[in-house]
Amino acid sequence: MQGGHGGHQEHHRHERGGHLFQKLFGSKLDVTLALLSAIAMISMTVIDYAFLSGVKQRFHSDVELARFLGFFFALGSAITIIIKLFLSGRLVKKFGVIRALLVLPMLLLIVSIAIIISNYVSVTGFTVFILFGILMMVSEVFNYALHNPVFLAMFQPLDLHRRLQGHTTIKGLTDPFSLGVAGIILYYLFPPGGAQQSDLVFISYLFLASVVVWILTLLFVRKHYFQTLKSAIYNRFLGTTQVQCNDSESVAILRDKLVSSYPEDVIYALELMRQSGVDNIHEVLQQQISSDSEVVRGYAVKLIKEQECRQLLPDLLNLIRTESSVPVRRKAIIAYCRLAEEAHDVIIDLLGSTDLNLRSAAICGLIETGGIEEIVLSGESLLALVGSEDELEKLAAINIISDLKIRKFYRPLLRFFDDDSLTVRKAVISAAGVLGSERLLPSVLKQREDSRLSQHVLEALPGFGSAVIPVVRGELQGQDESNCFNYASLINVVGKIDTHDAIVLLEEESESHWLCIRDAVLSALHSRKYHARDQEPWSRSIQYDLALAYNINGSLRFLVPGTDKLVIDALNFELNRALNRILTTLSFIYSREALERVSRGIQSEDKERRANAIETLDNVLPDTLCSKLLPLVEKHDAGMFDSMIDRYATVEYESRDDVFKQILVTGNRAFHAWTLTVCLYQTRGLMCKERETYTHSPHLMLRQAAQLSGDYKLDMKHHTDTKGQSDLLEIEKVIILKSSVLFTETPEEILVEVAQILKPIRFAEGEAIFEKGEYGDKMYIIYEGEVSIHDGDHVLSTLGRRDFFGELALLDPEPRSASATARSSCLLLELEQTPFYELMAERNEVSNGIMKVLARRIREDNIKIMELHSD
Repeated sequence: MQGGHGGHQEHHRHERGGHLFQKLFGSKLDVTLALLSAIAMISMTVIDYAFLSGVKQRFHSDVELARFLGFFFALGSAITIIIKLFLSGRLVKKFGVIRALLVLPMLLLIVSIAIIISNYVSVTGFTVFILFGILMMVSEVFNYALHNPVFLAMFQPLDLHRRLQGHTTIKGLTDPFSLGVAGIILYYLFPPGGAQQSDLVFISYLFLASVVVWILTLLFVRKHYFQTLKSAIYNRFLGTTQVQCNDSESVAILRDKLVSSYPEDVIYALELMRQSGVDNIHEVLQQQISSDSEVVRGYAVKLIKEQECRQLLPDLLNLIRTESSVPVRRKAIIAYCRLAEEAHDVIIDLLGSTDLNLRSAAICGLIETGGIEEIVLSGESLLALVGSEDELEKLAAINIISDLKIRKFYRPLLRFFDDDSLTVRKAVISAAGVLGSERLLPSVLKQREDSRLSQHVLEALPGFGSAVIPVVRGELQGQDESNCFNYASLINVVGKIDTHDAIVLLEEESESHWLCIRDAVLSALHSRKYHARDQEPWSRSIQYDLALAYNINGSLRFLVPGTDKLVIDALNFELNRALNRILTTLSFIYSREALERVSRGIQSEDKERRANAIETLDNVLPDTLCSKLLPLVEKHDAGMFDSMIDRYATVEYESRDDVFKQILVTGNRAFHAWTLTVCLYQTRGLMCKERETYTHSPHLMLRQAAQLSGDYKLDMKHHTDTKGQSDLLEIEKVIILKSSVLFTETPEEILVEVAQILKPIRFAEGEAIFEKGEYGDKMYIIYEGEVSIHDGDHVLSTLGRRDFFGELALLDPEPRSASATARSSCLLLELEQTPFYELMAERNEVSNGIMKVLARRIREDNIKIMELHSD
């Protein structure tokens, strides 16, 4: 024990010494670099002294001395500039950083050896002086042209803290210290009145020794530098960003957090301990499963399972017997079954528990890790749940099979696809996606016939992997305009499947006739960090979008700002989307990171960021491509830009009406539905064949827009209601959405997609829309009528036309906090959470609008609370 204690003390003394060294210099590499800098500084100082001493002996006149030094240092500066311009970069590129640093000491070694040899050959003192002059010139030139820049560049791969620490240590501590040491050495070794010739010879020996040490230090640096460089690059670009707490001080802080009254602090401390591999973590977890917080106990049980702390099995068994919280007890059952070598009677007894959660946990645990007897018993319990008529027991059976993730357990799920309960069918679709058994795929696809389940099917399909690809390919082969939105959803499904055939299908659809599909393909491939193997199809796509962008700019010259505002706004949106498609496609061919910076930069209002983005674009792309793309981004000179439009546009417009006709002819191969819709309205009264073709369009909004009477007025601010109708025109839905605060900043082109999932629904006066405590997964926008939001008899607010309510259910489905009742006959637009959530995931504009509105409401509520407190 005594020896161990002494070793422990020795470890702490070593640790304290290490901490002191680390505070001054950092790692071994930093210490070695500081030593290297000191040796170089001392060597240079010795050379300066030797050379300037010789110069003083040779030139007695101040004028001659000044002329010589002026010429000498001017020549050195000129050579330095030439070497820095034409040689330094090539040396570093050819030999690498460490070998480039060896150039200067090796040259100095050669010259110093020449000086020593000259001492044993009958040479004059002038020859020795010339050799020292060469030594001085070499040191000055290569120090500034090569050594210093490369030496400082060695710190760049390090993290910011170590890089700043290294620079500060070298410049603020090592260099001044080295100059002082060199001065003391010269003062004591070469007192005034000594023989200059012998002094220079002695100095050459001293310098030779210092250069040898310099070279050896560099070789030592080479070994540690590559290790540090590898670690730094990994941590910066490839490694994890997780916080690591391995030192004793950090561990002590984390242990203090374990007694915090805030569960979040305790959980975060436990997670950091797990990440950092803290010793004896099982002792910490043993304490935390007795915590007063249910959340902390549950998290501790989770870590016990992950860390495989089998020494805590008795504690888990005790927790199973005594725990009051069912969720924690369930986690403890599963953890115990995973870690124990054989099932305990307590777990087997839970197969007969009246609590469905505990029974489910026991079934899961025993099937996964039990023996033959336990598997048979738990299997019988599972089959009893499968055959039950109770909905909760059916859901429990589905969840157990889903949790087990055993693909061969697919058969019991087949019976649930025809269940009368929508909740059961939603659960079995999700479970089928988790299992991914091909035998379940036909049953899942059949559920798409029910519009209420179509979104759940889309979410489950990626779990089936490559089996989905032939299904999607078959549906895409029969493309028609009316199903473009569904096709885009299928493309999103394929984008989540990480297989080669998924990539092949996306590449095939990249040249689809429909713009919405091409957009979905680009989004899917971009999220996969795709890099093109064959650049040819993507080059064609880029050229197509470039021509489209110039065509759009050409059309804008013919439109009237006031009269054609909606069309101009729509075309500007199309132009931005075309530029985004071009940049996304370019990222498949050229540097992804650079083009993502460009995309963010050109959208910024900051002039400097835009300028940097344009400069990056100029550097990344070939000149021929850059010459076509940059004018679309810059647009500085209107006259020059017009000439570029005339040069690169593929469509020539002669009039305003010609613009509308051409857009309608092109259709959804290049334009979104909203752009086509507003163009249809702008062609009212023009009985042209381009407009008439849309009267039979499979796209509902386009068909409605083409069929409307000529006297219909499209007004974003004042829209005449079509009362008495339960079904609204698609364009009316877009107008309602745009005039709602929730979507006021969302482009109409995106609102077209939102409109497709809106359901008009009527409520009579006094009819309940939803009750407090009811599970909510829908929000509502009021088209006409009034709605009362109340808690019992207490009315919280009265909402009218264009107001919305229940929006939190879109983000976090929870029981309603208040009731909603129709004060008068109401026409509401219902928006379900599941399809809207998918749309938010695909369209950042929608989620950004939601976040802004919620933030605004929180601020308003905070102001109201502060006003109440002040009163």
